[in-house]
Amino acid sequence: MKIKILGSAAAEGWPALFCECECCKIARQRMGKDLRRRTAYLLNDDILIDFGPDAYWQVIQFEIDLLKIDAIFYTHSHSDHCNPVELLWHRKGYSQVSRTRDIFGNQTTLNKIKNIFEFGNWETYGLVPHLAIPNKPMEYKNYVITPILAQHATYPEIPLNYIIQDDKGKTALIGNDSGWWCDVTWNTIAQFKLDIAILEGTMGPKYADHSRGHLGTNAVVKVRDRLKEIGAVDNNTTVVVNHFSHNGLGLHDEHEQFFNPLGIQVGYDGLDIEK
Repeated sequence: MKIKILGSAAAEGWPALFCECECCKIARQRMGKDLRRRTAYLLNDDILIDFGPDAYWQVIQFEIDLLKIDAIFYTHSHSDHCNPVELLWHRKGYSQVSRTRDIFGNQTTLNKIKNIFEFGNWETYGLVPHLAIPNKPMEYKNYVITPILAQHATYPEIPLNYIIQDDKGKTALIGNDSGWWCDVTWNTIAQFKLDIAILEGTMGPKYADHSRGHLGTNAVVKVRDRLKEIGAVDNNTTVVVNHFSHNGLGLHDEHEQFFNPLGIQVGYDGLDIEK
């Protein structure tokens, strides 16, 4: 299983538009791993997880062959993860498109995408919607994908994380945009042995113990430790922290100084994770 991090920032990106904070000033100077697009992932070569406002840039920068993409799995409807305008160009007339693609997400996300259509329906745009429901595994191509309830967003939206199993016996957790999970989600995760666990660190060292909706640096470690306690993670699991906000402080090297000694890798745009 291979996962490429296409973006590693929270909603504003990093450096953030218009921002004059010191972290953004330094990021503009350094670029490199301190340049963070909005969070999204490429699973192997055929699935995208989230498709946000930096999608075009990411596809070009990382040479993604969209002809190979079968589906997009959305975690939730927030604009940094779901930018439905980009799906307008899937309609014939805007682009030469020879196939349909599957779209998975919660009902709020599917409604958001549907409402952007200029005319027609899902079929007009060559897209096939699928409702993702927490704790209801979905067999798709060579994968079994289990949505789990994230602790994020507000009612009535049902935010999602995903546990992905491939046909080679490898299992990954995409866990960004969630605070401390509810008991039901913890119990679901406990049923899996994770080869890759991607957590989130939005709140950074400034709000180190924050655990509602997003995680601070100390909370990330507590989540990793809890995953070990329930048997989902061991020393062979690749644990990566991703989804950073400039408001939480901590440039890339500062995050590495904190997380690397604890056995947690720090995500950045273009990082390949393979197990």
